Amino acid sequence: EFHADYDQRRDELIFEIDGVVVKVNDLALRREMGARSRTPRWAVAWKFPPQQEQTQVRDVVVQVGRTGKLTPVALMMPVDVGGVTVSRATLHNFEIVKNLDVRIGDTVRIVRAGDVIPKVVEVTEKKEPRGKEILPPTECPVCEGEVVRPLVERKIKGEKNKKLVPGANHYCANRLGCPAQLEGALQHYASRGAMDIEGLGKKRVVELRELGLLPNLPSIYMLKEHRERLEKLDGWGELSVNN
Repeated sequence: EFHADYDQRRDELIFEIDGVVVKVNDLALRREMGARSRTPRWAVAWKFPPQQEQTQVRDVVVQVGRTGKLTPVALMMPVDVGGVTVSRATLHNFEIVKNLDVRIGDTVRIVRAGDVIPKVVEVTEKKEPRGKEILPPTECPVCEGEVVRPLVERKIKGEKNKKLVPGANHYCANRLGCPAQLEGALQHYASRGAMDIEGLGKKRVVELRELGLLPNLPSIYMLKEHRERLEKLDGWGELSVNN
């Protein structure tokens, strides 16, 4: 009842919440129950269902990630979902696009998965006449490289053994020559969880690659040879270059 009450009143609160936490209210029992490696056994987060809204799809674009994976992204009429304006949402892969049968002009229901990442869950109204079916590209939208669909092992209904079938995801095969994959690799390499290179974020990786100063990963360690050129760039200074 407490959970349901807060779920109904969450929009009236002066702060954002995505659920309630249920705790054992006895210190002796807490000690007896103990904890897992990351969380106590005597407390659990009970999330609310994700908030939903409806909006219209304006376009579908394809993003290329660090691994070369092609991800269709729906561009939509801006809509407020739980206090956040959402105008784009991932469609994950073209198998999901096909299953949803989403097309430009359709009205879709979106949720913020975990109250964070916008996601299209269904088409609620199909535009008539229907738009063109959204198909995976045959060429990478960034480098025009070949697009491949790797085989994966799957259990087929009614079959005893797993079989190799086309996977759900499409990839750009131009691993070393695709700018999008290179930028993703550089950003990942410089991130806090990897080499933790201070100041080398997404914006600067794109800028330096476009200037021809980061054609590959090893070139990061050659940047010191371009000190004078870096110091003359907009938004850069001695401290930025030193970092």
